[in-house]
Amino acid sequence: MTSLIKRTILSAALFCAAPIIAAAETINLVVPFPGGEDGFIEVISRYIAEDIDKNTELTVNFIEEAGAERGPFDIMAKVSTGQYEGPTVLTLVNDMFLAGPFVAPETKANPFQPLGSILTFPVVLVAPSSSPYLNFETMADVHFDQTLKLGYLMAEAGSTSQTRAAARYFDFGFDLATPHETPTCDLLQSGRVDVMVTMPELVQDCEDDVRMILALTSEPHPLLPDVETVADIIPPLAMSVRLGYYVTDDFPEHLRPIIKASIEKTLQSERAQALAKEKANELDWTDQQGELEKLRLDAAAMGKIQTYLN
Repeated sequence: MTSLIKRTILSAALFCAAPIIAAAETINLVVPFPGGEDGFIEVISRYIAEDIDKNTELTVNFIEEAGAERGPFDIMAKVSTGQYEGPTVLTLVNDMFLAGPFVAPETKANPFQPLGSILTFPVVLVAPSSSPYLNFETMADVHFDQTLKLGYLMAEAGSTSQTRAAARYFDFGFDLATPHETPTCDLLQSGRVDVMVTMPELVQDCEDDVRMILALTSEPHPLLPDVETVADIIPPLAMSVRLGYYVTDDFPEHLRPIIKASIEKTLQSERAQALAKEKANELDWTDQQGELEKLRLDAAAMGKIQTYLN
């Protein structure tokens, strides 16, 4: 066999094995969360979109679409029913992914699956440092058969339901503070809430005046290493809040590894690491199989949580 024929066969084999990406191929990356100075999810997603656009042959339309009537659930429905032109990646947190088919039934026909997740949020229940609560159990002892006012990140968030279910487990309760206010130092110090579900970033300015009572995570969080977790006191209710990127079943297979590889590269970049440090988060990529296993455990926990809330 001549060297020319060998080179021709080899070139043909490589051509067939490699995914073909047209230079004009375009995807959407949709973020159903607000941007601005405090919009960590929007900013890190924008970094990811910019890097895909820069480092691959794909063109990315970055779409921030916050403020829908049903919040991210409306955007899930739009993606699932093909209302964006072209393949679409959706930024989503795991509890909303699990609740999506119930809140937005139209997503069932074209369901979502994760590409992977990029971080676990350090969600934590805090109380004033002057309070008598050393941990969640002492709070339950002090307020047995009573109701406390709870500040929270989002009413429909899994962390809010998880906190309320934990209280029911210990025979006390939480009423959600209304109207909703961002769970910052000002809210806790105002006395309008007794305790609140928040993140360290939001209480940095008063960290000496708050006590972290319970990490709303399924395992110790690197940023909350000494805080008791839900898994420590009520294992069946344990779940974490994770930020991930999701696609529908009909998303082109050949694009998935390209996007995942680019996301991983972005997470290692200086600007992404600096943003995470500034916002008191820690980036950590979990691939699709790992995320699917976590979602399976989350679904079981959410089922248990609902039994306490119903």
